[in-house]
Amino acid sequence: MDKVTTDIPDTIRSIVEQRFGEPRRLHRFETWGPTVVVGATLADDRKIVLKASAAQDVRIEAHTATMAANAGFPTPVILGQGDDPCLPGGHWFAMEHLPGIWWHDADWNRHQHLTMLSKLARHLATLHTVRIDGYGPLTIDGDGTFPTWSSWLRSGFERAACTLNAAGAVPGAFVEALHKAVTELSPELDRRPSVLLHADLGDMEIYVDPVAVSITGIVDWGSSIGGDPLYEFARFVAGGPADDPRPGLYRHPLREQYDRISPPSGHAPAIEMLYDLHNTLLNAEWAMREAPDWIGPLVITAQRHLDELG
Repeated sequence: MDKVTTDIPDTIRSIVEQRFGEPRRLHRFETWGPTVVVGATLADDRKIVLKASAAQDVRIEAHTATMAANAGFPTPVILGQGDDPCLPGGHWFAMEHLPGIWWHDADWNRHQHLTMLSKLARHLATLHTVRIDGYGPLTIDGDGTFPTWSSWLRSGFERAACTLNAAGAVPGAFVEALHKAVTELSPELDRRPSVLLHADLGDMEIYVDPVAVSITGIVDWGSSIGGDPLYEFARFVAGGPADDPRPGLYRHPLREQYDRISPPSGHAPAIEMLYDLHNTLLNAEWAMREAPDWIGPLVITAQRHLDELG
């Protein structure tokens, strides 16, 4: 998120003053959708970040980040939360400001990137020790909202495929073949474990110390779910267009390091292909609203994944 310095809601300024102290400087981060994220530098030089969103319940995001932190995963400390009807979603939480820079902005050589991937693999293995009751998006109590893993995946597939079909981006035959593939794999899907997943992890959610080549913290827990740890890798740096080079550069070495620490539960190439297909269709659905040029290549990639499953 790029920093901008205008359009700070008055209610944010008031919350910061009343709960944390007089702000010496406020700046707003650029975000997608109905979300407000504001950084504040206080009079004593402490730095905090306040977030509100109508895209998801930020109280759940704050609770999820705390769950991850309690397991030893590097997340910002949650400093407070509250309600305000003037903010998107009506709720807010504040967290500590992380030192460092986005991994995306680190001017590292390949060896340094591989070092970072090794450290990230250890952190993910820790995160994935947190067991979740149920699957999919979490409740305020940290439980999944779907009874089975296949039912959550199917809901995403159906929504994305129907949206794309209605827009003429995929034919009815694609939707039918997709339904068949998910149905055939459902018994195996429903044997997969449910653990805490970040589920939207990229190089702009990870803050790093560029000198020490270390992770200072990981943010943006609003898309977290309970699910199969293998799904984490289908989503890792994979929220972009079909030709995004990052998955090809980072995913294999991350999995290689992760598997040494926490071997996955069974070899499941078809399951992993289905997860890649799920991610691709979610990206294409998002592109319908935000990046139309992505749709065609993403649909081609999705068709290739589906053909390989068939």
